[in-house]
Amino acid sequence: MNAFQMIGYPLLAVSLLEILLGIVLIRHNPRKSPVNRSAAAFSFFAAGYAFFSAIAYLRASQGLDFSFSSRLAWTGWLMIPATLQFIFYLKDENSRTARFAGMALYPFWLIVLLLCLFTDLVEPGDVSLVPFIGRSGPLEEPLRFFGAVLFLWSIVELYRLRTLSTGIKRTQLNYFLSGTMIFAGGGAIMAGLLPLFRGSGFDPALGAFFGLPWVALTWYGVTRHRLFEIRRVLPRTAPLVLLAGLAIGIHIVLFKLFEPALGAIPAILFSLSLLGALFIGTRSNRRMRGWMRSAVVQERHDYQKVLRESIYAIATILDLDELLEFIISRMKNDLDVDSIRLFLRAPDGRYVLRQG
Repeated sequence: MNAFQMIGYPLLAVSLLEILLGIVLIRHNPRKSPVNRSAAAFSFFAAGYAFFSAIAYLRASQGLDFSFSSRLAWTGWLMIPATLQFIFYLKDENSRTARFAGMALYPFWLIVLLLCLFTDLVEPGDVSLVPFIGRSGPLEEPLRFFGAVLFLWSIVELYRLRTLSTGIKRTQLNYFLSGTMIFAGGGAIMAGLLPLFRGSGFDPALGAFFGLPWVALTWYGVTRHRLFEIRRVLPRTAPLVLLAGLAIGIHIVLFKLFEPALGAIPAILFSLSLLGALFIGTRSNRRMRGWMRSAVVQERHDYQKVLRESIYAIATILDLDELLEFIISRMKNDLDVDSIRLFLRAPDGRYVLRQG
């Protein structure tokens, strides 16, 4: 495997994870929330950034022209309006500022992408990837600087948003916001600021690698903390994806082990037969799926479990103070909340702290 492939294949894997995340956010959005839609848009544009960068490196590994794929990587700059819309929609789902940001910045960066693809005003071509050597068009450096400023501004807004959120919402958003700040900071440096110094030797496309911590932290937040209210799809699909990956890994190992002695076709048939016996002919499939489900999804933030326990407590605990103490303690432990205060209305109309 050469240097081009060592860069291209990991970027391709990152793009597939981001595409899958975007599809999940779009398909499982029962309230039609603009927060989910803007996060999905960010995921798709991040996937385009990583995917076209990967294709450029993989084409270069085969000695093919990669200039058009490299220019398509400018799709990644459309993450800026998606990020800003996510921030403002999270504050207010009817935000006019979010709509204005979309109406102003989406057309702007789309025009930039078209100029990059069909003119030499942004990227004139004649680029070498390893080592990276490139020329800049008359508009490239101002556009990269402008994009870097917007990304840095979004980092500040994301940090403020993170500090303002509390309770379950902060737990749910913590990983996503942290990953987004890493991605935005890495993109601002790699794709925005370093290219202004032509002797840096860094390809702006390598900023797509910062999508890996972002998508990993986002998937972690989704699976462990029910981020974006995705509750049904992951308990079924995440273990299946991991199980499929495990089966593929075992198949590759068995094929490599038996191919020198048996040949390619017999080794494939033999390894598939062993996999069938392991995952279909025995109970290991159900056990492994159950183990993976508990490892990936766990029982954290299981709202139905909290509701069932609370209903049972209401029906069985007669003392009011004991009942309230039980419900609050279960909410605190199961929902990962730092503190809870329960105020009840007194006869004089004031609200008095009863439990906490």
